[in-house]
Amino acid sequence: PCLPIRLLVGLHYIKHAYNESDESLVAEFLENPYWQYFCGYEYFQHELSLDAI
Repeated sequence: PCLPIRLLVGLHYIKHAYNESDESLVAEFLENPYWQYFCGYEYFQHELSLDAI
C-alpha cells in the first residue's frame, strides 16, 4: 500500500474507539497532535497532503 500500515491501523482504531465518521476523523486528525503521533507522524501536520490520497 502507498500509506504506512501504522497510519492505517491507527486511524482505524481511533475511528472505532471514538465513534467518528470518516469526515470528522480527518478533521479531528488534522487538529490533534496526539492522534498524529499515535499514527506515526513525527511532526505536526496542519493540512492533508494530496500525495497521501
